[in-house]
Amino acid sequence: MIYRGTRKIVKIALAIFFRKIVINGNHIPENGPVILAANHPNTLMDPLIIAALTGRRIGFVANAGLFSSKIISRLFKFFHVIPIYRKKDVLPGEKPDNNASFAKCHEYLRNGGAFLIFPEGSSFHELRLREIKTGTARIALSFESQTDFQSGLKIIPIALDYSDALQFNSMVVVTVNEPI
Repeated sequence: MIYRGTRKIVKIALAIFFRKIVINGNHIPENGPVILAANHPNTLMDPLIIAALTGRRIGFVANAGLFSSKIISRLFKFFHVIPIYRKKDVLPGEKPDNNASFAKCHEYLRNGGAFLIFPEGSSFHELRLREIKTGTARIALSFESQTDFQSGLKIIPIALDYSDALQFNSMVVVTVNEPI
């Protein structure tokens, strides 16, 4: 109930902030395990836009560095935000350990959930796709391996294209592609 109320407030805020939001395609299944994989040109707006335009509750995978505050950590936990550790988030010579994070993703998918991940691993406003990290594929393949490739997992590629990602009264085009 709180999630739906928050989504309505976000929808209203997005309608005020953007002059126009164009949605191309609607290939997000209403149920079953789903990974939404999107580019990430605008740190704050990208997850809000996708969550507001998705008809189902979604979780999120986010940079573990955002979980530094106890208050924010609790808020993120309520909204099903799963921390992910990137190479640049650990000390030199250390490898990020995402086993617990991947297990949470698997649990979310096993329960028929959908979550959003940004495979570029970071957010920069630029007009090109950055190098794709392996996390999305690793999560999907390890989950499918656990279910003998019988889960029906869908990966939905989403493209976000802003006329100006930082400007009030700009436009955004959201293209929801067919499932992989």
